[in-house]
Amino acid sequence: MKKEKVLALLLTAAMCTTTALPVFAADFADDTAETMAVTAENNAETETESTDEVSTNLEETDPEVITEDSSGEYEENQVSSEAEEFQMADTQIADFSDAITEEDTDAVGVIRATVIPANNAEVTGTIKRQLAPDYYRIDLTTGGTLTLKGSKTGNANFYGTLMDAVTEKELGTFDKRSWEGDCLYDATFELAKGSYLIKIDNGTSESSTETYVMKTKFRANAGLTFAENSNDDFESASSISAGKVIKGHLATNNTSDYYKIQIPATGEYNFITKNTAGNNSTQYLYDVERQQLERITTYGSREQKMELTKGTYYYHFTTDGYTKDVGDYWFKVVGHTHSYKTSYSYKATPYNNGSITKKCSGCGKTISETVYRPETVQLSTRSYTYNGKSKKPSVTVIAANGKALSSSSYTVSYEKDTVSAGRHKVKITLKGRYSGTMGRYYVINPKATSIQRVKGFKKGFQVNIKAQSKRNATGYQVQYSTRTDFSNAKTTNVSGTAPQFKGLKGKTNYYVRVRVYKKSGKKTYYSSWSSATRVKTK
Repeated sequence: MKKEKVLALLLTAAMCTTTALPVFAADFADDTAETMAVTAENNAETETESTDEVSTNLEETDPEVITEDSSGEYEENQVSSEAEEFQMADTQIADFSDAITEEDTDAVGVIRATVIPANNAEVTGTIKRQLAPDYYRIDLTTGGTLTLKGSKTGNANFYGTLMDAVTEKELGTFDKRSWEGDCLYDATFELAKGSYLIKIDNGTSESSTETYVMKTKFRANAGLTFAENSNDDFESASSISAGKVIKGHLATNNTSDYYKIQIPATGEYNFITKNTAGNNSTQYLYDVERQQLERITTYGSREQKMELTKGTYYYHFTTDGYTKDVGDYWFKVVGHTHSYKTSYSYKATPYNNGSITKKCSGCGKTISETVYRPETVQLSTRSYTYNGKSKKPSVTVIAANGKALSSSSYTVSYEKDTVSAGRHKVKITLKGRYSGTMGRYYVINPKATSIQRVKGFKKGFQVNIKAQSKRNATGYQVQYSTRTDFSNAKTTNVSGTAPQFKGLKGKTNYYVRVRVYKKSGKKTYYSSWSSATRVKTK
């Protein structure tokens, strides 16, 4: 019987040409109390009233879009034709639940719903217990603000639920309880483009039949910088530049917008954010590696200044999980490149840190910088072997913070003689931000010599040493032993190159080796030993 009634309703609606859907006034403020009275009267007549009073315009009216004129105010595109309006005094759309079968879904599980316009629609209905909810579908070709406003009569529960038409996920509710009696309701939803279901029932209530009126109003998004759902993650982030005003919209079912910002130069940047509805929102700033740098909470509006280096950043605008923090927003990034001049300085020494105070000539911002003391001197080479050529190691000065000073922060000077074997000093004279001197030593070791000949004689021997220059040698050391490992050796310093050793054992084998020594200051430096030579005394 229900299916036959549905067919009859549809046929009658197609034949009806003299009535139209009532529309709202521009201010969305019609006399709701009067509507409730008319609704109650019509409900009493619904059982006998002919279905030819139902207009097909309810399903055919397109969702209305509100545009923004040059003055910045929104103007509603309203339906004015008499052929497109219902006369509330003459007819009402009553009890839409009667147009739904006992099951809420069709053969493939899709919820049956009456399609209504998103803007300036008005429907009435009754709900009998929980067995026959009313379903309405609204199709949005663009995102925006949907307002559902109306009234309910009687002492029964009224449950209104907004759902995604595809996923059937609940997006919000607008409920009124039985103890509130006759009352009004008003619910606003920020939505992305798509299809939505409105479900109206009385939950578990088994009280008297409930009568309701529901009106729709829709304001489409206008002036968005980027299309909806076009920048929902890092990969699809919208590219922007500093100084440009960006307008966006966060919806109940679209809670994240990502932007990719190019910072042209190192400096201070001001992130100016405003939520047009005065709601809260959260912004995250990431570096090019998508590492979080900053979390900003905006309460209505906010300015957040940050020091940024030149490069690429990501800016994430989100509700951060708070369902009410939706709606329009705008922001811009204003950059300022500092021009600092030193107003005070205290030079660092090898014993104390220094400091520098700078002031921006443009904005007056003052910064202080610690100049860490030069702590150590590193030489490229600490030890050489004499070869008759100059030896000058390169120098690196390391500050107390572990960083190397610029080579422009000091000069390097060497001793006059950088050729001779011995110890040599490098002098570092600090300049610029630094003051004082530092020193470091390096060594040129003597070059080894060799034995030219060893000749034995009665209870002794003579060794002839290859002569070395005075730059390489102060003298020579001769070491001899009766053992090849020189474990019982005797060592003697000599100045000449043909020293003799007497008073030894006769007819005995001795092993002889020599090396160079060089005195430098209070220290003596030695070359390596020559190869050992065997000699037999007589």
